[in-house]
Amino acid sequence: MPTPTPTPTPTPTSTLGTAPATYTCPAPDTVFDRTFDTASTLLQYSNYGAITLYKTADPTLAEAFSYASATQRYTIRVASNPLYSGVDESASFGPSDIDSARSDTRYLVYSRRCYPGIGRTSYYQTLELFRSGSSNDLLALSYASFGLYTFSVSDTSGETNDRRYFAFGEKTATTSVPRSGTVTYNGVVSGRATRTKPLDGIVYAVSGTLQVTVDFAAQSYRGTLTLKFTAKSALERNTGASYDVTIPLTQTGGASLAQLNGTAGTGSFAGFLAGPAAEELGGSVSLQLPDPAGPDSTGVAQMVTLAGAVAAKR
Repeated sequence: MPTPTPTPTPTPTSTLGTAPATYTCPAPDTVFDRTFDTASTLLQYSNYGAITLYKTADPTLAEAFSYASATQRYTIRVASNPLYSGVDESASFGPSDIDSARSDTRYLVYSRRCYPGIGRTSYYQTLELFRSGSSNDLLALSYASFGLYTFSVSDTSGETNDRRYFAFGEKTATTSVPRSGTVTYNGVVSGRATRTKPLDGIVYAVSGTLQVTVDFAAQSYRGTLTLKFTAKSALERNTGASYDVTIPLTQTGGASLAQLNGTAGTGSFAGFLAGPAAEELGGSVSLQLPDPAGPDSTGVAQMVTLAGAVAAKR
């Protein structure tokens, strides 16, 4: 991996105005020895009785996730679309930030609370990483994985969330991508979805599977996302309702596997092949689709906006 260089942060376009004057979260690290290829997207919304969607973004490919072996610390850099002008949401997490109560054999969770903030109860920073290795019974990965970085601002009435879903890994060199044969990759999906209009206080936890078939000779791919939407209240509690949805993945931009550009239903997919011989892949997805729960209580059809990350292996 190349030696990382700190990425300059452009002047952000504010979504919610200027943050409270006191911002107490630690500054991110600036020294790393590994920087991963990354595909990321975002979903910003508030939970104040009703869900209000602020912003989403098409998936992008960038080097935004790094690791320092000496300190065992991960750093995620947020270069655009912060919740508040003047606040760098970038963060680093190390062993002292591990949340043992929320971690398990599938996910390693880091969390911290930055307190106080003027006019706000707390800032929260959380990093959830899908564990690689054979001990993960859901999917054993070696070269790619995915995660979720959440920056939250909460008070006694509710909270505002900036969720950044990303896949990361060791991208296959262009010269090492196979030139013949057809391979099918199977993997997992994780994400969140919100109703586009502020109704009913519902968000969806999104999980599911991914299947992608790559034709190396034609330098093309196609695939399917099979998703389960589990409804949650504004307090992120399960409501007991779940819905199954299938989304096609279609390649765009011409025949090339240098990066996996494509559409996901009516939205976008961006990804990369990972490993020395394209053994795995990672990606992120952003799309809108009809609410799987159907029309609202007045009979009006609603849309939901989804952001998520995927990883798969042969």
